[in-house]
Amino acid sequence: MLKIFRSIRTKTAVLFFLIFLIVILPANWLVYKQVEAALVETSKRELTTEAEKLLSLVRLDPLTIPIPAEGFVLKVQVLYNRQFETLFTSPSFPTLQEFEYLQPGVESDTLEIINVARPLEQPDASLLLSLGRSGSHFQQQLASLQFYLFAANAFAIVLAGLLVLLVSGWILKPIRQIAQASV
Repeated sequence: MLKIFRSIRTKTAVLFFLIFLIVILPANWLVYKQVEAALVETSKRELTTEAEKLLSLVRLDPLTIPIPAEGFVLKVQVLYNRQFETLFTSPSFPTLQEFEYLQPGVESDTLEIINVARPLEQPDASLLLSLGRSGSHFQQQLASLQFYLFAANAFAIVLAGLLVLLVSGWILKPIRQIAQASV
């Protein structure tokens, strides 16, 4: 074994360094997962709010369909007796299966789509609005956050290792003096 690992100082530093690794990495991973879940929920809530706002502006007589903000795609449909009639579709809106329009949220490639509905006066009739936006920017932000957290953890672990090595040398200095005096 290397001579450096024979000293109490190095053994103490390595022990504390490993304990720090074992405790900090899982704790920070859990924190990241919580932050990620909160950001995903906030993004979906924001998209749902925008979809509900646009749905409230849709009129059937005369047909009035609001223009979504830049970066959004829109599809407006009427559902009557389980039949879909499309009133408007943005040019880049993806093709979805009919059952997907009845779900609250759908992902198609990198597009996140939220579906909201409003009942119409006729029985078994609803106005459906599907609003989508690219999730690639959001995914890039999450990847960036993950990288920065990893870098901060790596820096903290290296710094903690160096500090433990220095402090253990300082703490063990009297013992080393006693050992040298006894020789």
